[in-house]
Amino acid sequence: MKARKNDKLYEKKVLIPTQNGEWRRKSFYNRDKRTLEIEVNEIKNQINKGIYTIENNSTFEQVAQKWYKIHAFSKEETTRESYEIYMNHAIKLFNSLEIQKIKTSDLKSKYNDFLFKIDENGNKIILHSKNSLKHLHTVVNMIFKFAIDDNILWKNPCSFLNKKEMRPDKFEPYVYTEDEFNDLLEKTQGTIIEIISILAGGVGMRAGEICALKKNKINVFKNQIIIDESNFRISGKIGYKKTKSRNRTVYVDKHIIKKISEFHNDGEYVISRSTQKPYRNDELYHMFTKALIENKLPITRFHDLRHYNATQMALNGIDIKTAAYRLGDTPETVLKIYQHVQEQMDYLAAQKLGNMFKNKNSKHVVESVVNTENKKNNNAIEKPPNTLVN
Repeated sequence: MKARKNDKLYEKKVLIPTQNGEWRRKSFYNRDKRTLEIEVNEIKNQINKGIYTIENNSTFEQVAQKWYKIHAFSKEETTRESYEIYMNHAIKLFNSLEIQKIKTSDLKSKYNDFLFKIDENGNKIILHSKNSLKHLHTVVNMIFKFAIDDNILWKNPCSFLNKKEMRPDKFEPYVYTEDEFNDLLEKTQGTIIEIISILAGGVGMRAGEICALKKNKINVFKNQIIIDESNFRISGKIGYKKTKSRNRTVYVDKHIIKKISEFHNDGEYVISRSTQKPYRNDELYHMFTKALIENKLPITRFHDLRHYNATQMALNGIDIKTAAYRLGDTPETVLKIYQHVQEQMDYLAAQKLGNMFKNKNSKHVVESVVNTENKKNNNAIEKPPNTLVN
């Protein structure tokens, strides 16, 4: 082992196999003599065991396309389409770079190119969100892991990235209060927006489940709705699949059944176009947001009406297992929502316990325990806080 004078790097040569079955000497370098020794010994062990990664000039695009054909093609259509979208983003970023030459520093640079660009005036222009970067990184990471399994790489450059940099920006949804939800129903009465709001906020259905809901799935005698199908958009067209989790039959209030029955629609679906063809779930999102703006209602995502439904179940003491069944989610997912509602539930518990200590003047003896600062300021709690739900 000898040190190079110019850059102060230690060098060691190793006889390695090549793609054409021949052998050649290759130099390995490191600033630390001991570290270089360890790396070289590892390479020699890999060669002896026949698992050494032979030099390969395959580009990132070539490996990515091979990964997609073998790994991604067996997935569901929606998953496959998502994989393809982010794979194409990655191919555009890495262009014709040889996959063996891509380093962790290259990943950081390319990810920055994906997130933003600097214009001619020095302003930072956001191109994609952190959430999109998370999806991109997931696909890139899978491609590099595939390259390792295919003996093209021996280490994954994604492994050395700071995981905190891959986390999407924290999103805090705006979840309606009961008064806001009732105001929504009142201002959209008799319209398609009222029906989809009832199904999402009153039953807890997803947009795709609402679009695919047929009239023959409504049992008007038992006040039940059968939720066993969902639609999705694939390449601009509508497709159908089973629900995201398990099929479920849920009881609903007779008021909901009445509203659905009264809604005029000649097609087989509960909601549909004038052509009797179903809507896509993304169209529901746009119609809902437009209705909120037109009626000057607080802006919330359509999906957050499901959070409203879960919040109401939590506040009314419905157990997690039952709530998970109604929402078609796992108890673990619903538990996260229930934890966010804990503050409101704690407030209600304090109010109920306070009733035990009422004197003749109906003053709460435990009021100071609930909120000492508010008592000092003569500003006792009057209503539960509007807790946001993830």
